Amino acid sequence: MTPTPSHATLDEQWQQLCALQPIYSALVKEFVIDVPPSPPIDETQPPSEEGVEQANAWLQQVDTHIQVHQLRQFLQTTTLANESVLRDLLVHHLHKEVKATADRDKIDFLLVQYFSLCAPSGERTAAQRHPGARPQTQNAGRGTLFRSCGDGRLCPLQLPHAPRIFPAHA
Repeated sequence: MTPTPSHATLDEQWQQLCALQPIYSALVKEFVIDVPPSPPIDETQPPSEEGVEQANAWLQQVDTHIQVHQLRQFLQTTTLANESVLRDLLVHHLHKEVKATADRDKIDFLLVQYFSLCAPSGERTAAQRHPGARPQTQNAGRGTLFRSCGDGRLCPLQLPHAPRIFPAHA
């Protein structure tokens, strides 16, 4: 059961696994989760299909033991959490082939954390800061997630190979 889309290359899957492995290892250690050690993941080595499958299986096993409250506690207290980590965790959970209720709760939490990290702060809205500016939404459809572009505009959130989470409405 591979959590990355079938059209992702082996290299893309390996890069995501390399990014997630330290986070999942820290979660295992923090919450004393009884799982076998992570298979060796070395960014400098070329990925093998067997290595990707083993790493994915380990992540899936850890996922079944991590509850959303543990993920929340960990991400709100660790120095490892940043925009990249949140995005990697979010993409990982969005691409799971079979999603349980716990996965939905984790996705919900990760989206809120990502938004709170990336949303512009301050009392003024983007329209107040840049009266003539319009959000850059020409390629974005209904249900698209946005992030701050840093200059008061909203840009579509780029999640690689992001699946459609909600059905389109007519």
